Amino acid sequence: MELVEASRSLFWSRLLRLRVSFRGLSDPIAQELEGVAQRLDKCKAQSIVLVSKEETQEQFDLEWKFNRLLLDARRIPDFENFLKPKAYDELLAAASEGPVIVLVGTDPTYDAVTLQISGVDAVFLPGLRSRIINRWFEPCYGRSKACDTTWRRVCQWDRG
Repeated sequence: MELVEASRSLFWSRLLRLRVSFRGLSDPIAQELEGVAQRLDKCKAQSIVLVSKEETQEQFDLEWKFNRLLLDARRIPDFENFLKPKAYDELLAAASEGPVIVLVGTDPTYDAVTLQISGVDAVFLPGLRSRIINRWFEPCYGRSKACDTTWRRVCQWDRG
């Protein structure tokens, strides 16, 4: 489960780090992280294979700066694990309040791994595509209540 969470965390943190809230961090670090995230989001190398050497170097430099800023942010009390994958014991503790759902896959195949106090289960999600997921999660960016409804949709996907 930790390996799945680490993989998921790598993918989603790279994608969602550009949309995550930096609220609570000190202003200089939060502003810098937000600025670098916005610039990374505009990098062609994020989604286009053929890019110039300069564009590749720009993204590399921005990635390095973003990671350096993350290290600075993680030195702040209560932010030690900011954008890090969760350990199994943390996931299990969270499961005491309801299932933890980890979406795994890429087009054309998505599945979910659900962790509950009773154990781990797989939910097959035939027909689920990235465009659908993006549409579902759009309301979630920066809002946790909207995610509850979204996860219910994901869990019921294979039931029609």
